Amino acid sequence: FLNDQEIQLISSLNHSLLVIGMAALIGAAALGILIARGTVRPITGTIQVAKRIASGEYGVQAETGYRMLETESLVEAINEMSRNLEKEEKQKRQITADVAHELRTPLTNLQSYMEAMIDGIWEPDIERLISCHSEILRLNFLTDQLRELHTLESREWELDREELDFSTICLELSRDFEAQMGQKKITMVMKVKQWDKVYADYFRIKQCMVNLISNAISYTKEGGEIRIVFEKRPQGGCRISVKDSGGGVPAESLPYLFERFYRVDKSRNKKKGGMGIGLSITKAIVEKHGGRIWAENRQSGGLSVIMEFPGRIEEE
Repeated sequence: FLNDQEIQLISSLNHSLLVIGMAALIGAAALGILIARGTVRPITGTIQVAKRIASGEYGVQAETGYRMLETESLVEAINEMSRNLEKEEKQKRQITADVAHELRTPLTNLQSYMEAMIDGIWEPDIERLISCHSEILRLNFLTDQLRELHTLESREWELDREELDFSTICLELSRDFEAQMGQKKITMVMKVKQWDKVYADYFRIKQCMVNLISNAISYTKEGGEIRIVFEKRPQGGCRISVKDSGGGVPAESLPYLFERFYRVDKSRNKKKGGMGIGLSITKAIVEKHGGRIWAENRQSGGLSVIMEFPGRIEEE
């Protein structure tokens, strides 16, 4: 029971709704295409980068700067993984080159000794056999240190931490190094209070101190002094310093002291110092504790190696 005007009005409304619906559908489709392109494009680019990384092209980076937070987070994660893989690959190559360099000298010496004795140039007497034995011991020492460093840097290795009396550890160290320091008339000064606590693995922190004190003795002149200083940090934890009165280290060498096989004196022989792995092992132990280690030249002369360890509350 509608008149002509009402029928015309309803027809106009239906036509308007149809037009609006079509426009909304087209707009939604266009918006969906834009969103899909904005989502698929970075994902597609990230997939291509992931394939290149899988093929061994480490260090390649995906394009960043997307507006979607999730997409940007995905791209950043892929880029970070790529950078880490590139860094690890460089470290592996460097380690391989360093190990080959370190093994070359004792192996060459052994080869020359053995060939000379086989050819009859040298008599296989006790002195030459002792020289061969010393080179074999050097090779064993190097492989043991490399294995130790690999263990310390592996994620599976865990610490057995507890509250330790650092003054007791220092007394043990002074007895352990008494003979070595006596030969060079070196004095050890310990600025450590009784019951000064460090939250650490007993065997590992003692290993750190042994490495640092051994280095300090090697580079401290006769009649010199080694200082061990314990300081509590205001925010918790502690700072332990081992200071010697040697000649210090060139400023350009300080950032590289804790790298594998690095030696300040490139010409030093096997009779002075180790293989250049001791400080790398010390750094791995400190960082496993959640701390940090660095070296500074002292104004009065000599080198100071500083270790910082977090406290129990910080760790928890």
